[in-house]
Amino acid sequence: VFFISYVVFEVPANMLLTRVRPSIYLSTICVLWGGVAAAMAAGQNWSQIAAVRFCLGIIEAAFAPGVAFYLSCWYKTHELARRFAIYYTGESS
Repeated sequence: VFFISYVVFEVPANMLLTRVRPSIYLSTICVLWGGVAAAMAAGQNWSQIAAVRFCLGIIEAAFAPGVAFYLSCWYKTHELARRFAIYYTGESS
């Protein structure tokens, strides 16, 4: 359920990247991500948790490409590999 929403909403989320300021875009997504993740604790059956996971996929689909895009805007090509490695290492924890 999570990956369905992740795949479907990744393209629209990427389209928003150029229209919204990074400070607003990424911070809003982080707050929403935390709220939706906390809402999983209120799920009492499989369908409720699946619905929350679907929403979490939507939010996460916007965050990961957003960070990658903005890192590529700020750093030179030869600096990106180290920055992406640090980001992905921190993300998997």
